[in-house]
Amino acid sequence: MDMKKTLGIAVAAILLALGAGCATESGGQSTTARVVDDSVITGKVKTYLIEDQALKAFQINVDTYNGQVLLSGFVNTSQEAQRAVEVAKNVEGVKSVRSALVLKSATGKPSGGAASSSTPSKSESKPEKQSQ
Repeated sequence: MDMKKTLGIAVAAILLALGAGCATESGGQSTTARVVDDSVITGKVKTYLIEDQALKAFQINVDTYNGQVLLSGFVNTSQEAQRAVEVAKNVEGVKSVRSALVLKSATGKPSGGAASSSTPSKSESKPEKQSQ
């Protein structure tokens, strides 16, 4: 086999392998890119929650899938739960926020009631976003 033909076959095989490794979801974005975007969003939301003076003492878990953020954990008041949702909604890339935050009772134990909400992020209605 001639050298040019061998090189052409090798390049084609590499491109085919790379193309297969970048599987796309129905939205057209690669799975890898979506996971990276979701990880960045999760990190930003966690950072802003920790930086917020009213929320930094709480253990609020953040999960993100396709730009949709789920907050879970325990807070003392419904105002703190709403504040956490507002903070998350203002993070760039967040499409919506769902709260599964549980209110603690006066004894420090969960009260059983969840401060649950599902709201679109501010970035869907306004172009302003919080910068790093």
